Amino acid sequence: MKTRLKQAVQTAATTLVGKTWVEKLKFYRAHRCLPNLNEPKTFNEKIVWRKLNDRDPLMQQYVDKCLAKQIVRELVGPQVIIPTLEVYDRVDDVSLDWPLPFVVKCTHASATNIFVQQEEDKRTAIKRLRRFFRYNHARRTNEWAYQIKPRVIVEPMLLVNGRKPNDFKLQVFDGKVTAIQVDTDRYTPNHRRIYYTPQWEMMDLRLTIPRSDPIPKPEALDEMIRIAELIGKQFTYARVDLYEGPLFGEVTFYPGAGYEKFYPHHWDRFLRRSMDLAEKELGRTAQQRHGF
Repeated sequence: MKTRLKQAVQTAATTLVGKTWVEKLKFYRAHRCLPNLNEPKTFNEKIVWRKLNDRDPLMQQYVDKCLAKQIVRELVGPQVIIPTLEVYDRVDDVSLDWPLPFVVKCTHASATNIFVQQEEDKRTAIKRLRRFFRYNHARRTNEWAYQIKPRVIVEPMLLVNGRKPNDFKLQVFDGKVTAIQVDTDRYTPNHRRIYYTPQWEMMDLRLTIPRSDPIPKPEALDEMIRIAELIGKQFTYARVDLYEGPLFGEVTFYPGAGYEKFYPHHWDRFLRRSMDLAEKELGRTAQQRHGF
């Protein structure tokens, strides 16, 4: 009910003032300033610009969690793909009769993972899944690429020593990894985050989540960077999420929807300059490229 109400409020606000002003107001609430969408000066402003203007159809294929696996399988190889147990077009058809543990999630939105680790977890799984399935991610966040058909995908759960593996999010600007975000203990109260350069030097960047302790350099770091750059070079900017292995997670084009705060603030401008350099290297304007 709460999700439906929020979607209704979002729809009403958009109808009343338009998407651009909805984004400006949300941006102001997050950053206490209005975004410069004519000449974006920060990474967050560029993300908001992309939400309102970038209509690259390839982004829609990559945000679809099922279709993205097929694309990456052909691009990189089957060894990086987490197996798919089943894909469903309707929640009513979803079976939870799979070997424990496994993950059920929607293909059309972020943060819809349902972890089924024991029999008790099945009791509320379908109810939660129905709520996620109804969620209109594109309308709620103005993230155009998520205007895709909702489906449900089931995968075996990845565990390392009984825990969910670290999540490596590689920031790719015009085919080059600039920063690597590592999230530990996601979906728990102990969720922590840390940033490294591609040379595995710790960065003083912090973004929303408290900083974790240092993370050992992954043995497969070079391969992870190669995969991320192979995927990311198709766009001015993409965040490619991988697990150590490496295994493919997903691709994100609107991290934090443009609302997350950078600490120190200069990183917001540094990442914007990374985009600017990518555009200059291509010799094209922002509108001529896949966004920005």
